[in-house]
Amino acid sequence: MEFFFEQWGSNDPTFDVREPVGITQLLNGLFCSGAVLISFGAILGKTTPSQLVLIAFLEPFFYWLNSFVCLMELNAFDIGA
Repeated sequence: MEFFFEQWGSNDPTFDVREPVGITQLLNGLFCSGAVLISFGAILGKTTPSQLVLIAFLEPFFYWLNSFVCLMELNAFDIGA
């Protein structure tokens, strides 16, 4: 999803570029999965397994959309970067 939003925000969004996966992308993916797990912990016991699966598919998209809007478009970084 990170590569999708990076291409979407570029001047020429052709989506035909192969990007290498490095340590930065892996760490960003871990933060995304951490956000999903925190959400699971907040609603665990109140939802059905099918609702948890739905959240697991939808939340990463909105995580990267939020990251794209705040970091790439608005250049709004927090103190921790």
